Amino acid sequence: YIGDAIMGFFWAPLPFEDHAIRACRTAIRMQERLPDFNAEIIAHGLEPIHFRVGIASGEVMVGNIGSRDRFNYTVLGDTVNLASRLEGTGKEYEVLMIISNSIREKLTPDFIVRELDTIAVKWKTEGVRIFELVGFAQNVREIAVYQNYEKALAHYRKWEYREAGDIWASQMDFDPPSKIMAQRSAAILRHEVAVENGVYHMTHK
Repeated sequence: YIGDAIMGFFWAPLPFEDHAIRACRTAIRMQERLPDFNAEIIAHGLEPIHFRVGIASGEVMVGNIGSRDRFNYTVLGDTVNLASRLEGTGKEYEVLMIISNSIREKLTPDFIVRELDTIAVKWKTEGVRIFELVGFAQNVREIAVYQNYEKALAHYRKWEYREAGDIWASQMDFDPPSKIMAQRSAAILRHEVAVENGVYHMTHK
């Protein structure tokens, strides 16, 4: 537990070759279980909760870390920080689960993901591709929405902001990321927002 967050990690202390799949499966099942959990706590007079998830894969330092007053078996490093930033980025794009490209590359067709953007998280200059973890393939129906989004993203990366914005605007009423990207494309055309080499620089955590 970290403040108002929970951090989980796979591969340590026991190695799992399918650690990315395990992490994504866990995230989806947590979201699926949330309505029942909220119903239970509401019945006890508590407020319902909502949460986002960020998942990244890479090298970390792992082990018993701390002092005699506070001692934990945990992980530290840039990959941990990236996962935290991806969780926060979910608020920017109004999605529940965001994964890094290193996770996306390890997934099977059992999962549906869509590429959202290339961003530089706060205090970093290097761009990272980010993906929404939509859900299990067997449960996802509106595939065309995600396909249209990625078609617009291809225009966006070729500096064709008007074409990209038109596609995103066509589904902005029912797809929050499309609304956000349509608004950004319009802002770019008005010279109100600058995107460097296709990388959007986040200004907050």
